[in-house]
Amino acid sequence: MNGRKNPGFATRGFALLLVVLVLAFLTMLATSLALLAGRQSQSDAHREAAARARQHACLALRAALAQLQRKAGPDTRATANAGGALGVPGTERWTGVWDTADHGVAPLAWLVSGDGPSPLTAESLAGMPTIQLMSETSPGSGDGVVAPLQALTLPYGGPSGREPILGRYAWWMGDEGVKASIATAAGAAPLDELGRVQVEPRRAENAELLPRVTELEQLAWLRYGANETPLDGATLRSRRQEWTPRHAAVLSDPVRGGLKRDLSLQPGLLGRAFSAWAEPGTSMEDPAHPLTPRIAPDYGPVPLRRRYRMVAPIEDHGMVHSVAPVLSYFLLAFNLRTDPAGSGATRPLESRARWLVTLWNPYSSAMVPEDLSMEIEGLPALTAINDTNGTQSGPIALDHQWGTPLRIRLPWVADGRPDRQSWFPGRVHAWAARENLAKTEEPPAAGFDSVFYSRTLTTASGQGVQRSLTGSLWPTSATTHLVGAATQLTIRLYHLAPNGSRELLRSFVSPAFSAFVTPAASATSGTYQFSLVFHLAESIDAPDDPDAWLTTAGRDPREAVLGPAAFAPGANGPHPELYPNYAAASFPDRLLDRALPASAASTTGQSYNEDVPVFEMPRESLRSVGDLQHLALSGVRPFAVGNAWGAPGGWNDLFDRYFVTGLSTESVAAARDHLPELPNPGQVWAAPAGGRALPAVATAIAAARDGLLAGQLLQEGAFNVNSFSADAWHAFLRTARRDPGDPFRYVAAAVGTGTGSDDAESIDFADEAVFGRFDQSAPETYRTDTGYAASTTVPPAPPNVPSKANTHLFRQGIRVLTHDESGALAASIAELVRGAAAREGPFRSMADFLGPREILGGQSVLEAAIERAELADGRKLNDRSRVPEFSSQTLLPGDLMSRLAEYCTTRSDTFQIRVYGDAWNAATGSVSAQAWAEAVVQRLPEWTDPRQAPETA
Repeated sequence: MNGRKNPGFATRGFALLLVVLVLAFLTMLATSLALLAGRQSQSDAHREAAARARQHACLALRAALAQLQRKAGPDTRATANAGGALGVPGTERWTGVWDTADHGVAPLAWLVSGDGPSPLTAESLAGMPTIQLMSETSPGSGDGVVAPLQALTLPYGGPSGREPILGRYAWWMGDEGVKASIATAAGAAPLDELGRVQVEPRRAENAELLPRVTELEQLAWLRYGANETPLDGATLRSRRQEWTPRHAAVLSDPVRGGLKRDLSLQPGLLGRAFSAWAEPGTSMEDPAHPLTPRIAPDYGPVPLRRRYRMVAPIEDHGMVHSVAPVLSYFLLAFNLRTDPAGSGATRPLESRARWLVTLWNPYSSAMVPEDLSMEIEGLPALTAINDTNGTQSGPIALDHQWGTPLRIRLPWVADGRPDRQSWFPGRVHAWAARENLAKTEEPPAAGFDSVFYSRTLTTASGQGVQRSLTGSLWPTSATTHLVGAATQLTIRLYHLAPNGSRELLRSFVSPAFSAFVTPAASATSGTYQFSLVFHLAESIDAPDDPDAWLTTAGRDPREAVLGPAAFAPGANGPHPELYPNYAAASFPDRLLDRALPASAASTTGQSYNEDVPVFEMPRESLRSVGDLQHLALSGVRPFAVGNAWGAPGGWNDLFDRYFVTGLSTESVAAARDHLPELPNPGQVWAAPAGGRALPAVATAIAAARDGLLAGQLLQEGAFNVNSFSADAWHAFLRTARRDPGDPFRYVAAAVGTGTGSDDAESIDFADEAVFGRFDQSAPETYRTDTGYAASTTVPPAPPNVPSKANTHLFRQGIRVLTHDESGALAASIAELVRGAAAREGPFRSMADFLGPREILGGQSVLEAAIERAELADGRKLNDRSRVPEFSSQTLLPGDLMSRLAEYCTTRSDTFQIRVYGDAWNAATGSVSAQAWAEAVVQRLPEWTDPRQAPETA
């Protein structure tokens, strides 16, 4: 048997194995290729889905912008957060838009996806799918945001008859204006829960960083001081409901539409009286060329003191402008007797008169002292009755005897002392009759003379000023009494110009005096038988309503004709016979009373502690519409602009119609090759849409000259007063703090002179909010000492004459709010704003915000907030234990507006948009991709149609 193997068997087996391996490889390769192709297909599908999701998010962004332009683009719109209006979690931060001509509670639209022809309601939201576009910063904080999802479908039905869904989108528009702007030159400086400053954007080293801040978290980049709390991203994100980097507002009129007009360059828009008041150069002394008598001490290089020339009243557009003193006390006494120089049993009759006049400078600036004169009309007619035989002489027309009218001169006698070189702020000066025994046939044409700086009247034996009664003889032995007719005096105050001309400054009408009968007396008696006496009514005259003298319409001391309601008769009423031999002129409890020196060397009566300034006049270009609270309005209660009582005359409409840049015609003329520098903080040049270029110099200058500069500007740091956030309000109120390293400088006045030089003292208010009744002139009147109104001693000696006159409350002119006070006020404002919005919708205009509300008893929201804000010790901001007079220390809404008006608005023009888009997998019925995006958009002062000028209404 042969044992050899078959050689072909191994070859065939190897081939079979090779075939199997190749087939396996090919199978694996096919499988890999199939898997690779599937993954590529899946990746393509994901990319496609992601692209569609992004497209849907972009669609949401375009839809949001379209809705924003359509609903909030017109000027006549107000915006606010929903708060709890819908009662649905996640809707509290929805932004509503209201038509300012419609005063309903429901908005025109909610700036959120799904809002249609009629605004969404809680009922219509119930069946809608929503998505969370803004998460809550902390559990239960209520600051998350949900938005309704909108489906994108094909225009034909699928197999089920329903339109196939391609994806969904959602968007929400966040209102940045209801937050406090931090990263601006005028930025707020918020506090932490311990009252420490968290960030100070006004720090000098932050100036170059502020323009780079576009996100809230970037505030962490700012440089912090040793006493500030550095902020991190997490902390900043937690404050996104109260803070924003910046909100910039278009300077538009929310009521009439169109842009506001600049009062700085066009004061004539409000008439001649306003122009004269708003342009201090027309009446203010040039410190480089002081008038005679020259101010003492002399002006310094940077004067803190100012003097104004006296100006006759200008009345126009319901406003009155003048610079003139006010009659504060008037006494005119008469005596009818037989001529003591005669002889015989019968002698001619003569009349005697003496007077005492005090005039008050009501302003927080000094006046250039000038000679004055008065004309008095309405002297009573007299009848003299002989009690012995009943014969009569009369009627005796005093008006005719003493001149028609009676004229008296009120000269100013400067003697080199500061107290007599200027008419200081709030200072009262006195003139008494100078003795005159000449008995000339005609009264002197220039008037009878008076003694300046004196309120000393002679006793009964004093001669006064004498006038003969021609042709009258009277028995010297007769007992006589006088019968006087009822009367009312009209007193005109004139300024005597150096060229001898007279200029009427102001008129005063006395209270009505009743008819009178004097007691019987000897015909030779030297007693002044009756006196016509009255004074400017003030707080002490109305103990039940001590503020009435400055809170009553028609009683503004600056009225061109100040009527009898502003005055009060003497203590015995309007009965001339009850004031025989009357010489009283000192009332230490009166605000408008002052002691006078007992000798030429005495300094009594020169102390600033006896001065009572009430009103301010501009010293420089206006810086805020809030400065207008000092406008004198004919027949209107003082301080009307910015306060609730300014509503009836439409005076608070000024905040909606006008703005101020602080520019002057000189500064605009000087800016020939560069944009004029804007003095008003926060106002910035607006770059036009589509580019970062600033407006052309020629365009800006032409707009300024035409009063249409609002078309080139934005107001950075603007705050929508429809904010419900107490923290945002608190930070915003603190916009009124002084800049770091800028202490308040004031005149270091001396009690012996009543003034001081411009080498000032200073006080650091740290970072507390400072509001000004005397926003521009407070440095001249700041110094004061409590309790020295009637004292003959001066600090440091204690006051020796107690007085109820709180003169110190009128001088300082500014009110500093501590952190606790501004925090309490902010919480009170926010609560009232939220309540008003729930009842009536948001405020449509600043006039609406500042006006009276029936539900608040006729107070405005700010007025009610000031009254209701309660401090930790239980006291109120205007607690009468601290502020018992309607003085500069009484915090008013107008005081707040003097520092905040330029930033206040009732609409927002900067919005944060959050959008969402997804792609839908029709096969699985689920979301295959999602996309989110965020944008910040800014409204600009230009029409989308470039053919229309921005000032077009």
